[in-house]
Amino acid sequence: MRGDARLVEVKVTPHAKRNQVRLDGDLLRVSVVVAAENGKANRAVEIAVSKALGLKRRDVRVVLGTKSRRKHLAIDGIDMAGIRSRLGC
Repeated sequence: MRGDARLVEVKVTPHAKRNQVRLDGDLLRVSVVVAAENGKANRAVEIAVSKALGLKRRDVRVVLGTKSRRKHLAIDGIDMAGIRSRLGC
């Protein structure tokens, strides 16, 4: 994790009808269409969040909870105010 990375708690819903990222307080709720097998959902979460925030894929990483629906992401180059702003909150 870089020095300017923010640790953000995430609740993931795999195998959803569509990819979606929304903020619920300080919790990111992320739905992804892929099933949770062999790390595919983790990669899909990283991609969905990076696209939603307008960041590069490498700036978003799952750092805790790789086998859980509750995860923590390290997000580089943005703070919570920026996350809220980019998600329209």
